[in-house]
Amino acid sequence: MSGGQDPDFRAWASARREPLRRTAYLMCGDWYLADDLVQDAMARRYAVWGRVVRTGDPEGYSRRILLNLLIDERRRPWRRREVHRDTLPDPAPVPDIDDNLCRHSAISLLLAAGVPVVAVAGVMGHDPVITQRIYAHMFEDDAVDAMATLDKVLRSV
Repeated sequence: MSGGQDPDFRAWASARREPLRRTAYLMCGDWYLADDLVQDAMARRYAVWGRVVRTGDPEGYSRRILLNLLIDERRRPWRRREVHRDTLPDPAPVPDIDDNLCRHSAISLLLAAGVPVVAVAGVMGHDPVITQRIYAHMFEDDAVDAMATLDKVLRSV
């Protein structure tokens, strides 16, 4: 805008600059960004000054420009950076895990996958008979099959 053009805009801008700056600060919470938003809004406002004056709501139009500029600013990649803090947050608590529970779960998974009892007992350092007795719940289907086979054998004799 050069020196003698649009004295109406110049008068409006000097009267409304500070209220628009306060509105921009309420929107973004940063005085420096508020100043930038108002400056950009004034430039955009000047480009359409004649049309906005005819509509009769120059203040609402200016606030809408501020809001659009703020949304555009927040979408810029340099605004999406991490928040740095002086102190690190407390680490998440690590639950106490019982070693025996982990061992039991590992053996149960191996047996469920079909690994032979002798192989599992050898890896874990157990006697196969003890392993089979401790993990008898894993062999319920086998016990039912064995009982059915034994029943057939005894009936056929």
